[in-house]
Amino acid sequence: MDPRLNHSGPTLIVLAEHKPLVYDRSGLRLVASSPRRFDPETLDPRIHHANLLQSILAKTEANAAGADDALMLDRREFIAETNATNFCTGTMGELAGVIEIDGRRIGDARPGQLTARLSRLYGELTSRSGTPG
Repeated sequence: MDPRLNHSGPTLIVLAEHKPLVYDRSGLRLVASSPRRFDPETLDPRIHHANLLQSILAKTEANAAGADDALMLDRREFIAETNATNFCTGTMGELAGVIEIDGRRIGDARPGQLTARLSRLYGELTSRSGTPG
């Protein structure tokens, strides 16, 4: 773990694979988790890192509660992200509507018109500008 021992620089490994979307289009049911996200002073949220213990513990709680994912808070109890995505958007989930948190329904418990519109626009954008697989 001594950076002075690294004489050749960093190594980057990319494993590309196609996976189906991880979220059902009918909406997500979340539970607030007890593990909290690290403060930005502790672990910069702008970098992708391998320290996933908090996410794994939060997902374990969500699984036990029968929820799709865990809503993770920071130490001041502000919403940080879910255990798998930042505010329910991401490469593997695209844009997912939240229909329930901690057993409380949101609206009519269906993704709304704004979620549908943003999903459609995202699909149009990626079909125009994405690289075919």
